[in-house]
Amino acid sequence: MKKTYWLLVFLIIAFIFLIFKLFFYHHYTIFVDAGSNGSRLFIYEYTGTKKNPVIHNVFTDSTVPGLSSYASNPQAAANSLDPLLDHAKYYLYTHLIFQSAVKINILATAGMRLLPLTTQQIIYDSILQNVKKNYQFKLGEFRTITGKEEGLYGWLDINYLARRFQRNLPTFGSIDMGGASSQIAFETDDITQSNDFFIFTLNKKQVKVFSRSFQGLGNVQSLLIMNKSSQARNCYPKNYPLSNTLGRFNFKNCEKIFETYILTFPINTLNLMLKDKIFVAYSAIYHTVNFFDVVKLSDQNILKDKIQSVCNNEWGTVQKLYPTVNIKYLSSACAMGVYINELLYDTYQLKSEQLIVVQKIRQKDINWTLGKMLFDLIDHS
Repeated sequence: MKKTYWLLVFLIIAFIFLIFKLFFYHHYTIFVDAGSNGSRLFIYEYTGTKKNPVIHNVFTDSTVPGLSSYASNPQAAANSLDPLLDHAKYYLYTHLIFQSAVKINILATAGMRLLPLTTQQIIYDSILQNVKKNYQFKLGEFRTITGKEEGLYGWLDINYLARRFQRNLPTFGSIDMGGASSQIAFETDDITQSNDFFIFTLNKKQVKVFSRSFQGLGNVQSLLIMNKSSQARNCYPKNYPLSNTLGRFNFKNCEKIFETYILTFPINTLNLMLKDKIFVAYSAIYHTVNFFDVVKLSDQNILKDKIQSVCNNEWGTVQKLYPTVNIKYLSSACAMGVYINELLYDTYQLKSEQLIVVQKIRQKDINWTLGKMLFDLIDHS
């Protein structure tokens, strides 16, 4: 009888321990988002089972410039990440977390995609050797993710933060824009364009996500193309000093530059797939819309009207309207406003009621690395 009693006690304790380990044991993973303009490090903590993870970003740090700017000096690329890794190491130390229990992933996006594969690999090899030599992290992925992956991870992030998965609600589409590329992703059963799909299981449900990236449609790359146009002055406020002329803002003429450029990308084939879907737009799109103080896109003309009300002024007046804004950013704001308006309304042909433009969701910053963390945990069968 006593043996049976103690066996039962042991089994109960073991069961409680197992439940605690599955649901309350804290795991940690590091992701470095090596973007075109800079690198950001995130430490994610997750608990629960892989089928129902709870993920929190517990530490963030950043540095500039991006890894792609070190194409001619790979060792400098590795060294550029040292401040981030040192700060992460200190955070783990002060929270009594062993480095050796934490996997590190260094994943680059569009900036690195512009470099030859051999150059990319040399940079990653240099970073890998530096991490092995100076840190005790578990080694994860050191690579450039595809644009399609970046779009998917962004989609996972916004829907996780918005609790669409957890509550079994219809998902949002995702429109992201960085310096070199722009991504669009959304859930759909139309898998005719099969090369752009991910199919996986989430919350015991098969999910089909279309994800496509447009290399060159990032805000920095698009501005570079615009500035090569003979009509570029139409995208700057009146009397803004350019190399050989002065700005003379004209919305329609500026719009034509971006329209012509966007037409070189295979976007119009998507229009039918986008109908009746709600999209969350963020990153550079948010910063541009926010600059023009458009809180909500209540109708299709609200952004266009605000752009014209600001950019039809002389350059000196624009500077007085925004005295605290960096001159480099301020000078390109009109062009970016026209570009975003053209992309969302004329190219994607979205209606205002289909768009939610935000920087955060439920007070959490949007970043594709959390989506990647979730993707690593879910069922890919």
